[in-house]
Amino acid sequence: MSPLQDKAFYINTEKDGILADTTADDVRALVAALPNHPKLVWHFHGGLVSQTGALTGAETLKAAYEAAGAHPTFFVWESDFLRVVKDNLEDINKERIFKLLVKWLVKFTLGKLGDTEGGKATGQLQLPTDIDVAIELQKADAGKEPYAAVTAHPNLKPLNDAERSRLEEALSADPKFQAAVQDIVAAATPDGAAQQKNAKGVLTVNRASGKTLMSPEIVDEIRDDVAATEGKGILSTAVLLKHAGAILMRVVSRFIEKRDHGVYCTVVEELLRELYLANVGATVWGMMKKEAADTFENAGQPPERGGWFFIDELSRKIAAGYAPEIHLVGHSAGSIYIYNMLRYVEKARTDPDHPLPETFKFRTVILHAPAIDCLQFADMLENYDHLFDHFRMFTMKDEGERGKAMVPVLYPRSLLYFISGVLERDYTDPDKLAYDQPIAGMQRYYTRKETYHSPELTAIQAYLEADPRRAVWAKENRGDGLASAADRHGGFSVEPQTLASVQYILQHGWA
Repeated sequence: MSPLQDKAFYINTEKDGILADTTADDVRALVAALPNHPKLVWHFHGGLVSQTGALTGAETLKAAYEAAGAHPTFFVWESDFLRVVKDNLEDINKERIFKLLVKWLVKFTLGKLGDTEGGKATGQLQLPTDIDVAIELQKADAGKEPYAAVTAHPNLKPLNDAERSRLEEALSADPKFQAAVQDIVAAATPDGAAQQKNAKGVLTVNRASGKTLMSPEIVDEIRDDVAATEGKGILSTAVLLKHAGAILMRVVSRFIEKRDHGVYCTVVEELLRELYLANVGATVWGMMKKEAADTFENAGQPPERGGWFFIDELSRKIAAGYAPEIHLVGHSAGSIYIYNMLRYVEKARTDPDHPLPETFKFRTVILHAPAIDCLQFADMLENYDHLFDHFRMFTMKDEGERGKAMVPVLYPRSLLYFISGVLERDYTDPDKLAYDQPIAGMQRYYTRKETYHSPELTAIQAYLEADPRRAVWAKENRGDGLASAADRHGGFSVEPQTLASVQYILQHGWA
């Protein structure tokens, strides 16, 4: 029987981490059978799949884990996050207004980055031609990154008022831009936004105009602006001009800070965050992270939540003498689930009324392309490392992350780059999104120390450098347990060399 039918191998949760098609009795039955197995592996998938997809993938992993002598349990907390993001981004990329804004923002970014005058107040940047830009942007159609080799002039200065004004003048004089704005207004929803939610009730599409997926509040701004000039014989585009100027200013600032993601990707990221925030997946991503934490909240209170309920049930077996060797394997967003599990286990160990012994710990923590942010990652390594004997991370080198398109045509870098550049919130202000937010699975945050030297990044860098076996940067092969040939974010768990490395760790211990 496959995991798809056999609840002895998986725990499924829904919104708020509450048990879904897995019942409390199913979990009790699963835990009751565990003392028959001295070695356990708990697998936490990423946020890219539905329940069916997660369980189908578990069939391959189940056989591999059992071949290594470990009994698997799969934690399924599906969201279909990537499908939501891809669908919306593909629609956004078809919009005339989006393509026009990308073209003009790229032109002015290139002009500014090549400015050798050090930021003169005239605004007279040397801009590439429309034809040259169009030819380069066609690379995105093949999943390649336009202007990938372009760097900023070493004396780059912030965008000045004259340069910003020139962008706004160029846009306002573009008849195609004016027509696209008119189309948005003409197709605006008269009675508010049209919304779509996923099975967990999370808003995935929030549309206020049939011609764009811009956030409803942006569409409302545009509509109000146009209405104010009605009857005056002009079409006002002032709202979008203001936003375009703000986007260009942030793009230039990121290059000055050396926290850009390349010309094209930085422009796209800032454009999406400024105008399309409601529909780029930020809400779904935030929901996923919250669910990974919520499943360990309200311990002991109904309804049962998959995380704490499983740990509490197993704790009683361990208190009665069961001493399993337990390995944790988390892919992508599964790393966030593991972090929250470690926090709960620490709380349980130190609670005199909890059955989990104070000496309980895991054998290994293995992360595949972890999507956990570096603040939480540093907290895990600093404050919960005593809960596991060994740690290993399998993830791509930066050139691999930069060479794999998450959404071909629109975004030619990896999912982790997109999360870092568009979806993550500021460490110090959770109400604000932040650009270039450090993500644990991204090599750039450990090798570019001249730019990335915050306390949490310095701590992670030191931890990984203290034992080179703690990180495997695909593609590389340093022998048993230290090899990975994964070349895409979603492939780590089943890529043959990576899977063989995990099997080796399960069978033979720390390599």
